Amino acid sequence: MKNVLLLFLLLFTINTQKSGNSNLKDINITNQKMQKKEFLYLVGAKENECLPSVENTVNILKEKYGITVEKNKVNKNMRFIAGNCNPVILIPGLFSVRLRAQIDCKNLFEKEKDIYKKLKFFCLSDVCPNIQNIQDLEYFFSLSGAFGFGTGGGNKYNACFSYLMNVFNKEEDCASNTCTISDYINIMFDGGTEKTYKKSNCGTSSIDNIAYAKLLSKSTNVFGEILDLLEDIGYNYGFSMGGIPNDFRKFATNEFSKNAFRFLVESLYKNTGKKVIVVAHSYGNLVTLNNLVSNENQDLIPKIKKYVAIAPPFAGSSKLTNGYLHGLKYFNYIFDLIEYNSFGQSLAFKSSPTLTELRPSPIFYNINKSSKYKEFVNAINDRISLEECIREGNCAEDTIKKKSENFDNYFSSYFPSLNNNICQDNSYKNNYQRKCFLNLFNIFQCPMVVLLNDFSKKNSTDMVINKYCNLEEDNLYYAKEIDEEKKKSVDELLTKGKYTYGLKEMDYFFNKYKEKKKDYGLDEDIELSDFETEEEFRKQNLLQIEYQKQISLIKDLPIPPVDVDLVYTSAIETQTGEFLDKDNVINQGKNFYSGGDGTVSTWSSLLVGLKWIYDKKTNNLNQNIKLVEFCSKLQNDFPYNETNNFVGLGCSCLKNNNYKDIDECEHQSMLSDTNLLSYLKNVFSNDVNITQDRINAANQSLNEKNYEEICNVKLLNLVNPNNSTDLNLDDNDDDNGDPIKRFMSNSYLKTINLIFIFIQILIYFK
Repeated sequence: MKNVLLLFLLLFTINTQKSGNSNLKDINITNQKMQKKEFLYLVGAKENECLPSVENTVNILKEKYGITVEKNKVNKNMRFIAGNCNPVILIPGLFSVRLRAQIDCKNLFEKEKDIYKKLKFFCLSDVCPNIQNIQDLEYFFSLSGAFGFGTGGGNKYNACFSYLMNVFNKEEDCASNTCTISDYINIMFDGGTEKTYKKSNCGTSSIDNIAYAKLLSKSTNVFGEILDLLEDIGYNYGFSMGGIPNDFRKFATNEFSKNAFRFLVESLYKNTGKKVIVVAHSYGNLVTLNNLVSNENQDLIPKIKKYVAIAPPFAGSSKLTNGYLHGLKYFNYIFDLIEYNSFGQSLAFKSSPTLTELRPSPIFYNINKSSKYKEFVNAINDRISLEECIREGNCAEDTIKKKSENFDNYFSSYFPSLNNNICQDNSYKNNYQRKCFLNLFNIFQCPMVVLLNDFSKKNSTDMVINKYCNLEEDNLYYAKEIDEEKKKSVDELLTKGKYTYGLKEMDYFFNKYKEKKKDYGLDEDIELSDFETEEEFRKQNLLQIEYQKQISLIKDLPIPPVDVDLVYTSAIETQTGEFLDKDNVINQGKNFYSGGDGTVSTWSSLLVGLKWIYDKKTNNLNQNIKLVEFCSKLQNDFPYNETNNFVGLGCSCLKNNNYKDIDECEHQSMLSDTNLLSYLKNVFSNDVNITQDRINAANQSLNEKNYEEICNVKLLNLVNPNNSTDLNLDDNDDDNGDPIKRFMSNSYLKTINLIFIFIQILIYFK
């Protein structure tokens, strides 16, 4: 009955929107205001709290800035400058940007026939529909967009999306910004084309949510809630906030991200006279760290107040090892609308630079061998062994004291000692939810992949990771069983992953292609050998691996030259490594786990933060490193304080000191959690320094500009450096060439589609 009522409510909402009844519109506006009020209350924020009143602004400018201005001249930008909030740049992670594909079908067909054939094979009728009526086309490009719905037509198994994830198509090295699968296929962010730039919101429209409707799922939400918060408390697009919607297919050093970073830091600082706060999530942290440590960007450092690194996979994600070898089986995150199975994943993993860059990094293997970090390694090893000892319940008090001393010597101001009374919590013994625990995997001593002989005959005692620690000199990724194998690196291991498809999926594509090939203007068949060659997979893989090593600025994970807040989670069981059959590594093995956020293990996020703290102390550096534990049982002991080195944040999954549905607070969903939003609000809103640049910005703000449009055009021109777009482009219909948009534009079909989505929601929560 409840479901029927909810469905009726949805239909009623759709029909009232069509009716245009002014009273119902007023009700809708009232509901939005109530929702905003409730949202701000939960976050602990106030509407327009970054904007002093007009009267206060006049007084602040006169008393602190020496500027006299009349009340009727005070605008929103001037109020922001007078307030205490800093401008913000948002940088998203992998699969967290709505992209657009622009395809020059005619030239592709005439000049790059092989690429055209493969494109048509995987995308079928979705692109360049008919060779007789060929034209340039533009498509919404995302896992959940026109190329993404696994249930529909030619997008089955996400093959079209996955094929375009690749950018390497030549044997020679190519610049990270120009390396594309074809000169006639351009991928850019939604809002970075002439059809969409006016809706870009200074680079943020494509990173608020990767689906069309926010009601779908928290896991499709990217920075949507953070953007809502920024708007509510007084930020303006282009003036005080913007985003870098990077092409997540490319290496973190790509030219657009580099140029957009410089543009936004310089422009937001000039607009407001205040230092910028950079907030990155997941893979976006690799983009950010590369920019921060780049020699050519050091002039920007004085303009940056803080870098907030949320769930950073600085040293890689061990899930990617699993993905390279046999696909990520659980990669369905919008009910069953996305069928991103091993068929589509094999296409993406073949030569996607982003996935290469997220492979586990050898940094900790190198640190383990370095005399410079000997004391650091010893301190971490002591802490890991101490936590293991306490879990097993066989730690004597003197052992706890002795093993605590080495770690506490370096990190006592960042974590409470396990000797501390506040850390006595025995309610959890066999998982990662104990109070004060770091839950680190010992990557200095233990392998992440163990190859076993006669895998099927092994028993549980053979599949205990500690048994294989310290067996090999090269044990970071790969342990041979009792010296039977030659040493192999992770690069060699990953190339064992076969570029393969299930027979059912391949038959589907061959049959569809044969049905449509005449419509495509192609007479010749595509053979299996054109696609499924392990040699090609290995060659493309190794090409990008070697190229990534050459261009990376963060291969040693240097400490950033700015203050850093590192936000991590250790309470969620996170895949860390795998036991595999030595003779058939493609088959799924048995996983082992450590703490993390469900996607990024603490050895890749928190351990890097600990390295930076060690670097800071041993080199007498000035930048501050703050560790922020999300879903922390220490939230009451270490609440937010700007001067503290450690902050404990709660989460919606932590109630009465117990965890419930902890996966709901994982890697992606944390961006929508009100505890994290409240922390960010506090970070954004405590700048009280009056500088000459801030005074200059206040004077400049008397002359109002369309900052948002200026930003939109600049980002558009950064996507296409040869573009000469001005501010007078006519509005374009951006639905052309986008089957999902065309579908949604029809009012009746729109209603049917929304009903379908809502039914999926009801089924999901049933």
